Amino acid sequence: MRAVAVLVALVLVVAAFAALAPATLIDARIGALTRDRVRLAQAHGTVWSGEGTLGDVAGRWRVPVSWRLNPAALLRGAFDVTLVPRAQAVARGSVVAQDGTLALSNLHVEAPAAALESAWNKAPVPQLDGELAIDAPAFRSDGLRGDGTLAVRWQRARAALVGATLDLGSVEAHAKPTRDGLDVDIGNHGGDLAIAGVMRVTPQAYALDATLTPASTLAPAVALLVRSLGTPADNGAVHVTWQARR
Repeated sequence: MRAVAVLVALVLVVAAFAALAPATLIDARIGALTRDRVRLAQAHGTVWSGEGTLGDVAGRWRVPVSWRLNPAALLRGAFDVTLVPRAQAVARGSVVAQDGTLALSNLHVEAPAAALESAWNKAPVPQLDGELAIDAPAFRSDGLRGDGTLAVRWQRARAALVGATLDLGSVEAHAKPTRDGLDVDIGNHGGDLAIAGVMRVTPQAYALDATLTPASTLAPAVALLVRSLGTPADNGAVHVTWQARR
């Protein structure tokens, strides 16, 4: 009986620790997953229900977040988190990951475009300015195929690389499922370069088919670079195609 009592006590201690596990534990996990490029600052609450500020270590971008984690989902091997709008945190919606499939519902996230810089693994890293808004009323993908809709808007979009700066105005991308993958329609309004095209994602490859049309405000050096990317037309537009195996 004593052994049983000790075992029960240990289980209760472990359960209590899990229930009260501080939100700061998530920071360590995020740091490990991103090689310390992204961290969770000012975390408070618990792993299951907490708040904090996501950002890069250089201080280029910050995104307040508030979350609720479903502990029952972990028992069936799923990661199920609900983003809760609260105070400065505007992100909302549900994110579920299980067996290699990502499901988003009623998702709305706003973030500085600089957050994309943290995904770059090799130099040179572009400097991205402007604001991103991601909306997914209902979207599911296993990395190869998907269903639903996903939209990304990049307002006041600017990109700088090795001394050259490009104003892209307002950029929009809309992902939609196809029979064998995903099509992402890409376009923009305003800026130094008009973009209109489609990125196709299939189980075998990525493929881009786009038309780039320089505006009169585009720097001559950048215009030369754009023309080198594809086949120029008489009106100055450049047809660009690109493929890469997955």
